[in-house]
Amino acid sequence: MNPDPDICYAALLARDRRFDGWFFVGVSSTGIYCRSVCAVRSPKRRNCHFFGNAAAAEKAGFRPCLRCRPELAPGHGVLDVSSRLAQAAALRIEEGFLNHATIAQLAARIGVSERHLRRIFSAEFGVSLIDFAQTQRLLLAKRLLTETQLSITVAALTAGFGSVRRFNAVFLQRYGLNPRRLRMRSGARPAETMTFALGYRPPLAWSALLDFLAQRRIDGVETIDHTSYARTLELTQNGRDVAGWLRVTHAPARYAVDVTLPASLAPAVGPILARVRRLLDLSANPDLVDAQLGILAAGQPGMRVPGAFDGFEIIVRAIVGQQISVVNARGILARMAQRFGTQVGAAPEALRTTFPRAAVFAGLTPAALQACGITRMRAQAIIAVAREVSAGRITPEPLAPLDETLAALRRIPGIGEWTAQYIAMRALAWPNAFPEGDAVLKRQLGCTSAAALRQHASQWEPWRAYATLHLWRQHEEARIMQGYLLNSPLGDIALRIEHDHLTGLFFAGQKYFPAMPIGRLRSDAPLLARLAQAQIEDYFAGRRQTFDLPLQLQGTAFEHAVWQQLAAIPYGTVTSYGAIAKRLGLAAGYARAVGAAIGRNPVSVIVPCHRVVGASGQLTGYAGGVARKQALLALEAGAAAMRPAQTRQTRAGPQP
Repeated sequence: MNPDPDICYAALLARDRRFDGWFFVGVSSTGIYCRSVCAVRSPKRRNCHFFGNAAAAEKAGFRPCLRCRPELAPGHGVLDVSSRLAQAAALRIEEGFLNHATIAQLAARIGVSERHLRRIFSAEFGVSLIDFAQTQRLLLAKRLLTETQLSITVAALTAGFGSVRRFNAVFLQRYGLNPRRLRMRSGARPAETMTFALGYRPPLAWSALLDFLAQRRIDGVETIDHTSYARTLELTQNGRDVAGWLRVTHAPARYAVDVTLPASLAPAVGPILARVRRLLDLSANPDLVDAQLGILAAGQPGMRVPGAFDGFEIIVRAIVGQQISVVNARGILARMAQRFGTQVGAAPEALRTTFPRAAVFAGLTPAALQACGITRMRAQAIIAVAREVSAGRITPEPLAPLDETLAALRRIPGIGEWTAQYIAMRALAWPNAFPEGDAVLKRQLGCTSAAALRQHASQWEPWRAYATLHLWRQHEEARIMQGYLLNSPLGDIALRIEHDHLTGLFFAGQKYFPAMPIGRLRSDAPLLARLAQAQIEDYFAGRRQTFDLPLQLQGTAFEHAVWQQLAAIPYGTVTSYGAIAKRLGLAAGYARAVGAAIGRNPVSVIVPCHRVVGASGQLTGYAGGVARKQALLALEAGAAAMRPAQTRQTRAGPQP
């Protein structure tokens, strides 16, 4: 890859994160190479040399920047490199394949001759396989010395060096720095866990990613909350099986996720981080994808296609999930893990066992799997594919030969086209995978046949897997989001209910009225909808001054702080935007920002934004219209004059 120098320099001046990891800049005046987002003063154009990868920069004699740390940059997506074979080799090398195998074995793994692999790799990356592997070892060692308190010996061996003497010599030659000096600079302290950052290109639809994984989590193997993803793991490293756990949290301010591991997993850090990057699709280029998807991606920019920590696990999930609900599939998978997985010690309480590996399933009988709740045909399919994977005839990993792998999967009875495409999407990380027989996709797009669906989806190529995730999420949101219309003296009111919480109350036709499925509230509506209706009727009848309903409001931290202040305004009183700003410890000039947050209050009446007026008492804007605001204040005040607000917390305070 030879990046365009003019485009690169413009991105460097702008510190444009869309280009982070796409290129590195070597600065001749310092001898250092940096990421495009490095915070140091921008170098002069004549001193800049641009490289498509870190190995090319190091081959040219540049040392990695200790400030922006090139090892933290996002990687390349599957379609970012013109040669899939070269990218497949790079992916295996990044996982440490050449630390314990030869180039001939790598070529055999990919399915080409050693000579052909050397030629296409050099043409694509501008460096040899050996130079590329050496850079990966050095960058991993640098990361271990910077972010952990592992000894230099352990760091060197973990990174793939055969001896500490060789590591010290190469590190000094390439980086001009003694490893001990780098260790002294790092300030890392001994700990039972290690945390590593993995960068990404924004935006990242983190909540959507967690929602997808949470709906399909395997109890005992995975645990997910609104901020993090955690799971158990088991893999073979340097001929030794290692098991443990990991936790991933989002660090949006740094455009990264933090991966925490127990210190016992230090020997497998490289492969684990590579797998996490694939699982969360952190090498994606969201601007490129979203531009192709157009309006489909507008509501959820930065959507990722959840990949696989272990490709075989995804195959089992796909087979088990055929024609049954996600909930039932989760139960079956949890029983498989409990009966055949490896117990994990010293893990967080909810993480108890690993998911069984292919070799374990290969040795089972169909009856053993049927006891977990699946049919005999599906049990036989799982065992058959497990034997193929164990024998190396199927490699369910990104950039495996696509057509050959899918053909091998389809030959197994019980694996049809939908299952094969799902595996391609998640285990093989193929961004154009598309399960055209999927009933949800047909329903979402109004297509009655697979041919019509395929034709409709052609507009999204080569990113149909991302389109699939958007359509599945839109269907799920429509399923879990319920809208109900009810009568009021001020016109129809719409209630929005999600996951047994009231998330919205809007006057019909008001500003910011959301798109949602909606119907007239009937007597058989969910209890929460009927309870909200009763309390709203009592409010308009003058029988209720506060509300007792479970709320879940989506907004920024600042918006939540403002909404808490709204909930504290007593019935029949008013306050001003400036007064709220003052109670939040802000200057009077923030009144406009307070007003903007009030305007985005999603639960009118219950969170009483109508009780906020101008500094001199004049009525100001209201999403439901000034006439409704005046009517609500008149209802609450009755014949009495409005009095200054006394801060008092009501029972309907927004829940963060």
